[in-house]
Amino acid sequence: MIPKPPPKKKIWSWRSQAFRGLIYQLVAIGLIVVLAWFLAHNTLNNMKIRGIQSGFDFLSGPAGFDIGESLYPFDSAQPYWQAFVVGVTNTLRVAILGHPVDDDSGHPSGRWPVFPQCPGARHVLCLC
Repeated sequence: MIPKPPPKKKIWSWRSQAFRGLIYQLVAIGLIVVLAWFLAHNTLNNMKIRGIQSGFDFLSGPAGFDIGESLYPFDSAQPYWQAFVVGVTNTLRVAILGHPVDDDSGHPSGRWPVFPQCPGARHVLCLC
């Protein structure tokens, strides 16, 4: 049995497609990081100049608006976080109550096409 020679070490040069691809990816990632830093720095600087505070402290302050329909009463003196909870519960209520009456009427034929292999499936899109 003849032993195999060790694999050749890759030579990184500009002629190598793998090397150029790696360099291009590193440059792209660097540009994205610099752009994200610039946007965040610029935004925070402009907010500081205008006296705008960032953070989630506002969630404990009064909402200042009423929500007409909800599972439990809500008025404008309650905090924003409770308004958020009321909004989420209203969304879930509509989604849960609306799902049984969903008839896929958004499709022109009223029914979505299905794969012939699974005729009982209603929500499988046919991408062929």
